[in-house]
Amino acid sequence: MTVDSIAVMGGRPANFSDIAGGANADNIYAHAKLILEKSDKNPEVKAVLITLTLVAHSMKLSIDAIIKAIKEVRPRNIKLVANVRAAGAAKKEMDVDGAKAALTAAGVIWLDSLENAIKKCIHVSGREWN
Repeated sequence: MTVDSIAVMGGRPANFSDIAGGANADNIYAHAKLILEKSDKNPEVKAVLITLTLVAHSMKLSIDAIIKAIKEVRPRNIKLVANVRAAGAAKKEMDVDGAKAALTAAGVIWLDSLENAIKKCIHVSGREWN
């Protein structure tokens, strides 16, 4: 749905990674690091959208792994934009406000809805949403 939404709204997704609920911190970190490295080196990529919809998987585990990758890669050529939603057990150790604070402190632009996060990525990429 995210890739389709980006395309419908005028963006051009470069790639997509989906990590299912069974992923551990190492898997999430490795995926985030790979996407950040490749995206930062590709002059056509201007933004990376971080969107999480969590129910059973730990938000803290996911956010910590993503921030670890951001700090290691230290992307210079791309903007990082995020929208995170969670329910139930996912919020046990960290709620959405905690995720927002942690990602913002790591230099990520936080938007309160997926639609606004997509619009921001498209704007940063030089393609205005109509």
